[in-house]
Amino acid sequence: MRQTKSQDIQKRIKQTVKALSAGIWEKDRLIAMGILCCVSGESLFLLGPLGTGKSLIARRLKEVFGDSRAFEYLMSRFSTPDEIFGPVSIRKLREEDCYERCTDGYLPSADIVFLDEIWKAGPAIQNALLTVLNEKIFQNGAVTMKLPLKLLIAASNELPKEDEGLEALWDRFLIRCVSDCIENEAAFYKMLRQDTPATVEMNPSLRISAAELETWNRAITGIELPDNILKTITRIRLELKALSKAENTDPLDFYVSDRRWKKTVRILRTSAFLNNRSSVDQTDLLLLFHILWNKTECMGPVATAVIKSLFAEIQSGMEELTRKTEYTPDEEKQSPEAQAPSKAESTFKVYNYFYVKLLPSFPTAQPCDIYFVLNDYSQLSLSKPSTGIRYRDDRMGGDIVRTLSAPVSGLQGQAATVSLLRGQDSVLINGKEYFLEKSSSIGSSINSLINRQYIPDISHLHLEEEVHSIRKSFDSLKSLLIDSNGNIFISGQDIRPVKKYAQTVERTINALEVKIESMQTNGV
Repeated sequence: MRQTKSQDIQKRIKQTVKALSAGIWEKDRLIAMGILCCVSGESLFLLGPLGTGKSLIARRLKEVFGDSRAFEYLMSRFSTPDEIFGPVSIRKLREEDCYERCTDGYLPSADIVFLDEIWKAGPAIQNALLTVLNEKIFQNGAVTMKLPLKLLIAASNELPKEDEGLEALWDRFLIRCVSDCIENEAAFYKMLRQDTPATVEMNPSLRISAAELETWNRAITGIELPDNILKTITRIRLELKALSKAENTDPLDFYVSDRRWKKTVRILRTSAFLNNRSSVDQTDLLLLFHILWNKTECMGPVATAVIKSLFAEIQSGMEELTRKTEYTPDEEKQSPEAQAPSKAESTFKVYNYFYVKLLPSFPTAQPCDIYFVLNDYSQLSLSKPSTGIRYRDDRMGGDIVRTLSAPVSGLQGQAATVSLLRGQDSVLINGKEYFLEKSSSIGSSINSLINRQYIPDISHLHLEEEVHSIRKSFDSLKSLLIDSNGNIFISGQDIRPVKKYAQTVERTINALEVKIESMQTNGV
């Protein structure tokens, strides 16, 4: 079996999904999720009514691996452990006084296992399945068997009933998907007209060998989990905690165990690897739609919690910017702190309420008055340079220097960006030191030296840059999650609620852009 190059893996998985989906309709996303579980070694639960292809999907997935052995069983309340794990060996019991099962041909010898109507299994079967699902081991008498199991698929038309001790088994199924009837009428007509082959002929080169799977598992372990992804996971956890505290809500409805989070990260890394990436990104987090829910009524709130967390930084930035656009100078005038002169105002000579003159510490060929805002000066760092802007103001009769939160573009011929650093009663502009002009007395600095002339307002420059930054972040995230989402495990059905939420966010950004443009035009 050839070793597949990493850049071919995504294409190969796509071809595998297409091959396994032949003759069945609207089930490609479930098959893709099954392959994801196969490679990651996790379990898959399919919820859906009778006749929606759950068993067919399970039979198709056994073709993923070469020479795989499959085991399938329809559970009932009369099912016994012998029917699942194999009968007790009479010979061993009689000759060696050893209680051991003959497992060949049963679950412990299979690579792919499908258990239909899983919740009808009795307690003895359920207890044995706990270690099968979690540790991939089976206790066969005195022997602990390490199982070749790569994928266990369970299916049912209902979720486990409460207060029947099924919580631990339900928690072991990491990926939880819904298998519905065909929605698209064209696909439905094709299903009626065409025969569905019981088996598929798949190119042997698409099958995953044991050696390949081992190599992939090592590579998956090394997939990076960036800080921004961890921060988003933290936000999701907080959202779920808030949901669990809502009125008339059972806290367990939104409970996710540490074990599930640990296994979830394995799924995210596997998704990144099979999409030819060395790092988990936001598209992988959409898989949480199918991991974090415990009841069908929780699916919508869980999806919303994930989407809100993905857009949380953008939403926070918009809220902060909205507060800034709603600020009025009257608020500052009414503030007692604003009415009292600051220490700097009582030390330095003040012009036009806000400005202090900068005096160069070096000889200049062409002297020019330079004014600096005292409030900006108090916020400068002594060690970390800040970005500023220098522009000409004829009414002040000199240049104005202001600090900015980000560089301003598109101001050629009007202004220039500069580097600012605070000194001892001085400002370093592009490394050159300018001293703040001192006042001779408190009275003159506050009263006689203030002339009530035009005070230029460049606050819109800050706001423009901030809304531009928000727009850029939003466009980048929207492109990744919606417009150019190339994650082979994310379906159009997954993207639909993301798109709806993004449209609401974009309307808010559009309104902010219009408001800030109006402020600039009107000189607010």
